[in-house]
Formats: sequence, structure tokens, C-alpha cells
Amino acid sequence: MIVKLIRGDGGMPVIISKEEFQIDKEIMSARKKASGPNKAKGIDLLPGLFFCGECG
Repeated sequence: MIVKLIRGDGGMPVIISKEEFQIDKEIMSARKKASGPNKAKGIDLLPGLFFCGECG
């Protein structure tokens, strides 16, 4: 079976305008670059819950 893909404008019905798409794309890109406020700075899995019996 041979399948031929045809790509071009107007292939699917438009849900949002191109301008809205570009604005949303920029917002998503900006959110991806922003770091979270609670980024882990070490390898402690459960900080503050367990303490060393020798050094505290």
C-alpha cells in the first residue's frame, strides 16, 4: 500500500487565527525558559526529615 502525504494551508479547519497561535506560542516559549522557584540545589531527597546520628 502506498500512502501519499499532502501538506499545505487549508488542509484542516482553522480553530484559532494565526495571530492567536503566534501569541500563544510565544507565551509557551517564555514559560518554558522560566525556572521554578523551588529548584533542587542538592541531592537530598528528604531534607529535614532525617539526621545523622553521629554528626547531627
